[in-house]
Amino acid sequence: MIDTEVLIAKASQIGLFAPLTDQELRDLLLECQIALFLKGKTIFREGAMGDSLMVLLEGSISLRCSPEPGVSVELATLGEGAVLGEMAVIDPAPRAATAVASADSVLLIMAKDSLDRMICAEHPGASKVLRQVLLLLAGRFRAMEDRIGDLFSSRIGQQASGAQAAWHLAPRE
Repeated sequence: MIDTEVLIAKASQIGLFAPLTDQELRDLLLECQIALFLKGKTIFREGAMGDSLMVLLEGSISLRCSPEPGVSVELATLGEGAVLGEMAVIDPAPRAATAVASADSVLLIMAKDSLDRMICAEHPGASKVLRQVLLLLAGRFRAMEDRIGDLFSSRIGQQASGAQAAWHLAPRE
């Protein structure tokens, strides 16, 4: 198990908690759980309802999706300090991917209900964490926009060079 002071030191180095004062961080950590997932264990499954965000304190996690039955695609490998499942504290919809421990991993888990309670109680740390989650999501959205823009640019370049496009940017009349 992780010692309390080690936990606080690790958490204070994670961007999600960077704006928090020491007391705000301590209060927030009291609302969290620590979980150990051995290598190969599933943390959550694609399609399962999300109800918490997680921070990887130690280890590594593989995020995978199944675009069709029997097919598994690795989306990313996350390392220490990574935040996953963050959309669940805003919108408790089904998970978009499956998370599997690719090494023995220690996770800090914050339930949506806990964060909601802290927000309702007007705890300053809760609103700071929520803002960090929104900044994280905005950063991921911008990165996705860039990748889509690159894809469009390459398709337009193929059309301009005479290559046949696999799809069109505008519907046909």
